[in-house]
Amino acid sequence: MYIQRPLIAAMLAAGLLAACGGDDAPPTADQQASDLLAKMTLDEKIQLVHGAGYGLPEALGGAGVVKGIPRLGIPDLTNADSAGGVNVVGSNATPYPAPIALAASWDPALAHSYGSGIATELRTLGFAEGLGGGVNLAREPRNGRTFEYMGEDPVLAGNMIAQRTLGTQSQKVIATIKHYAGNEQETNRWAGSNSVIDERTLRELYLLPFEIGVKDGAPGNVMCAYNLVNGLQACESPYLLTDVLKTEWGFKGIVQSDWFFAVTDTVRAANAGLDEEEAGAADDSVGANLGGFQLPVTYFNQKLKAAVQAGTVPMARLNDMVQRKLRTLYASGVMASPPKAGGSIDQAAGNVAAQKVAEQSIVLLKNATPTGGTASVLPLSATAAQTIVVIGGHADAGVISGGGSGAVPARDGNAVTCLVPGAGLFSTCATWYKSSPLAAIKALAPNATVTYLDGSDAAAAATAAAAADVAIVFATQWQTEGADLPNLSLPNNAADPANQAYDQNGLITAVAAVAKRSVVVLETGTAVTMPWLGNVNAVLEAWYPGVQGGPAIANVLFG
Repeated sequence: MYIQRPLIAAMLAAGLLAACGGDDAPPTADQQASDLLAKMTLDEKIQLVHGAGYGLPEALGGAGVVKGIPRLGIPDLTNADSAGGVNVVGSNATPYPAPIALAASWDPALAHSYGSGIATELRTLGFAEGLGGGVNLAREPRNGRTFEYMGEDPVLAGNMIAQRTLGTQSQKVIATIKHYAGNEQETNRWAGSNSVIDERTLRELYLLPFEIGVKDGAPGNVMCAYNLVNGLQACESPYLLTDVLKTEWGFKGIVQSDWFFAVTDTVRAANAGLDEEEAGAADDSVGANLGGFQLPVTYFNQKLKAAVQAGTVPMARLNDMVQRKLRTLYASGVMASPPKAGGSIDQAAGNVAAQKVAEQSIVLLKNATPTGGTASVLPLSATAAQTIVVIGGHADAGVISGGGSGAVPARDGNAVTCLVPGAGLFSTCATWYKSSPLAAIKALAPNATVTYLDGSDAAAAATAAAAADVAIVFATQWQTEGADLPNLSLPNNAADPANQAYDQNGLITAVAAVAKRSVVVLETGTAVTMPWLGNVNAVLEAWYPGVQGGPAIANVLFG
């Protein structure tokens, strides 16, 4: 192809101008934010650094909303909890396996697609920000939110959250990394829990996943925690927020408070580096309502304005808070293309993605050869004419999931009826997805005789197991935000009366004593003790496997 020399010269000149940052180069997110900031009034700046309250219609059923400024083209910034899927009732969002399961895959590419998949649904439902990026370490394995996090290894957690963040933000949704820092338990988190951590331990363990996530993932949002760290509220610590996060790690996004009780002083929090208070309120003196519980005060509305006018919070600090908010909106693509509510979730695509994560995350903890056998118990044969008894764990109905902010509502109702219905901020009732492992096992083993016992009668289960070629016992453990586990034993009817009707360890022990081949499938959010481990042939850790947990477990069992 012949190209005229003047055209070649023009193309080269354009390339040089672009490379040198010529006049025709598009403005950066920082430049756009600065230009818009210069047009804002004091009241408009204040409006952008706190939520508008809890449970507002504009929040779309999510966790909250920062009201936009229409005259400047700034959209509402809506956010939703999204640890393992969008936590909005009635949304039909996909319940993915829990983040602890994702971490067990050790697959950064899977973490990227996990973040992208959940973000696609967030945006479809109208949310500009996802609050799902938990990376607190499993240093206290009884922590009620362990299932929301990425395990005990800071390097693994950091790399996985970085990829999840990149996946989220690839869909024009602002990603969050939380809870910064040292928030490793639920006990007393709203009542002065103080994480006392020496510098080396803080750096090498508690901060490392955040550092990797921030540097490699560049999230738009970092959420600071409820607890104190070395005597200071995490959200009021200049060392954590400014010295380490912003100055040392170069974080350019928003530091957002956790939702309630994370802020105790306007001036201290703002000057320490907090950029946004959640859930916020229309009136600081009234506060925000949380499920019928009225918080007495908030701090970043009228109080912050008064502090800026009095000079106790410099105008430069407020401008930095707003600049970070605007820059994040531009950099994420939310400013140019705000999400619109009312879209429909592609449930079929979500199911495929969720099942892939589940199958890659299930962990084989044990696989031994039974007495008199010649091969390990797993994988089971899909073609053999055999008798299989499936026992316990509501395996006939579905799979369990965690509670609190990390919950994802069931699309079509709970598969299991709660034994002791609970109410309040954090219900005691587990969510069960209608994804039956029993049905999936039957589908994969058409030549087998497959029966089910609910596990409530250990003697009957043992009798059935003794007569079968294979006994598969399902065991479950429920966790939730707001409460730590008393211990790591599989819960029985006394420890968790809302979700358990019998002694699970006793059931497994009875079955293992007589079964020819025994398999235990665990659906848990953290570690459990296994006093029966030496007497069973195989153990699978399925975690909280999500909406396609039944087929995923069956596929792994049969190889």
